[in-house]
Amino acid sequence: MDFKELATFMNIIESGSYSKTAKLLYISQPTATARIKSLEDDLGIKLLKRSGKGYQATEAGAVLAVYAGRLLQIQAECQEALSQIRGVYANTLRIDTTAIGTYLLPGITAKFKKNDSQTKLFFAISNTNEAIDSLLDGSVDVVLASFTPDNDNEDLCFTIVGYDTLVLVSSIDNPITQLKKVRVQDLKNENFIVREQGSNTRKIFYDWLHENGLDAGNSTEIGQPEAIYRAVAQNVGISMLSTFSLRPEDTTIKCLDLEGFPITRQINVITKKNHKKSYLISTFTKLVKEYMDELTDNGTIDF
Repeated sequence: MDFKELATFMNIIESGSYSKTAKLLYISQPTATARIKSLEDDLGIKLLKRSGKGYQATEAGAVLAVYAGRLLQIQAECQEALSQIRGVYANTLRIDTTAIGTYLLPGITAKFKKNDSQTKLFFAISNTNEAIDSLLDGSVDVVLASFTPDNDNEDLCFTIVGYDTLVLVSSIDNPITQLKKVRVQDLKNENFIVREQGSNTRKIFYDWLHENGLDAGNSTEIGQPEAIYRAVAQNVGISMLSTFSLRPEDTTIKCLDLEGFPITRQINVITKKNHKKSYLISTFTKLVKEYMDELTDNGTIDF
């Protein structure tokens, strides 16, 4: 039994729905289902039942809900107290970022330190779902992520600071790169390289494959964009990558000219509403946007 399982359980009781809970917590529905199953297995009792109004707590679930609410409140209070002891609310900012951050953080950090040399920045690299989880449970103060939210979350604020461009890439050793214009049917026998579960890039790629009738099952899963880049260069398969990860001087891979590409998505700074570090977060957001504008003005980003 852990706090994420309890939070999922409490949200299902409140919403009556696994799908609504999954959207609220930015997790997949199978993840929500797995968390409840793990919780029920640990406690050895059924906690939820289906009714005409969705899912409701069983008698045992109602008892657990009382204690779960207390535990989650105590967790939040404990995190805040420990953070204050460490001086987190005074001069540190904890930032979780998706893969896009690996290309942006050096420049953003330099810009932030030039503006504020006293504040300490702590960075973590996660996929989209993990980063949002960390924000919701208070492990981090802000998330920098390259994705467009598909549902509203009243607890979160999304500020667009820039845009990311996704392209389809292949090794030059693949005969498909000899085609002036690639058609969807030209990809039917290709192997695809995809990101891990929880990645927004994976979701966009899978959605595109599905919409175009391509078999997503014929794919290789690799967790990091840099590793995907090397795999593409070695002709392991075709993948979708951010233009931030491409190297103009590298002639081993090529962007495919295909209808529907490139795909543009938002880069967002995501925070919880009414955060106690509102000044630090607003400063960080402002500087990230300035940095993204500079990249665009300098021609580093080409839309």
